[in-house]
Amino acid sequence: MTPELLWKAISVSPEDTTSIIKTRVLPIVFPYVIYIDGQMGSGKTFISRCIGKYYNNNDIVSNSFSKISLHDGLPKFIHCDFYNIEKQDEFFFFKYI
Repeated sequence: MTPELLWKAISVSPEDTTSIIKTRVLPIVFPYVIYIDGQMGSGKTFISRCIGKYYNNNDIVSNSFSKISLHDGLPKFIHCDFYNIEKQDEFFFFKYI
């Protein structure tokens, strides 16, 4: 299955990122999957936190060690971090993507 890329954005500051989230992410009608890719420290968790805060979900943290975190609320957040996964078969979840 090939993911469909609807749009792509590049941010150079937290202010840019917040603006992108407000204009591109928050209008999305759920259910929806948002895939964020980037190097360590590039702001992936910052983006997740900003989206979560908009929906009154303030407990999103970097989950590099737990891999998947479930956050109740509306909408429900499933925050996945596969940064340290080197091979696709190292994590069972990839079988279902």
